[in-house]
Amino acid sequence: MSLCSFDDACFLSGHPGFVTAVVQPLEQLGQTAVDLVLRGLDEPQLRHTRIMLKPSIVERQSVAVL
Repeated sequence: MSLCSFDDACFLSGHPGFVTAVVQPLEQLGQTAVDLVLRGLDEPQLRHTRIMLKPSIVERQSVAVL
């Protein structure tokens, strides 16, 4: 059995190096959000924008070897 968390939750920080995690690019996410807000102020007609950011996987001890 394997265990994987999403966003590398802080409650797991008491067990560093244990739970494998899908990690979101938080700095890029924040910068993109700011860019979209500023763009929305300049272009009020802007409605929906789809942006995909690539997460990473940090493999730790909670993943079983097949």
